Amino acid sequence: MAVTKKIVSVALILLISTTLGACANRARNSENIGQQQTLTPVEISQISANAEQAMAVQDYLRAIQLYQTVVKANPTVAPAWFRLGIAYLRSDQLQQAQHAFEEAIRADPKMDKTYANLAMTHLLEFRVIAQKALQSDQVSDANRSALRSLIADVEHTLNLPTKSQTSLTK
Repeated sequence: MAVTKKIVSVALILLISTTLGACANRARNSENIGQQQTLTPVEISQISANAEQAMAVQDYLRAIQLYQTVVKANPTVAPAWFRLGIAYLRSDQLQQAQHAFEEAIRADPKMDKTYANLAMTHLLEFRVIAQKALQSDQVSDANRSALRSLIADVEHTLNLPTKSQTSLTK
């Protein structure tokens, strides 16, 4: 009799947990339907064209929104991830650009131009971080000198105005 009660109890627990799990999955799926939809190639093309128009007029925030729509619906569309990375890069959102370029590489590792843009993003991030480090009183003179030299190299490589050129143009 005690064994039968245990079996019934275990069966009841399994039934309840299965029912609760199914309800949770249905709730998650209904949320995802609102967040993620599959786009047809024609829709992807149209949204991408609108994003490119936004890029052409330097409305990077609009381009970001449009490309986010594409990649949320179809995360394996490497060109959309790439262009999202470019929009982030042009709006100085370096970490988001890095993520988008990494996703483009995951979607299509043979899209070689993505690697160059990812590398440029890393250089720009380095420049920002190194400039913050130079403001610290905890950086040794040797490291400070090395950071200044590396920043100058990065600025030269990326054709960015150096600090002295920036102060001349202000």
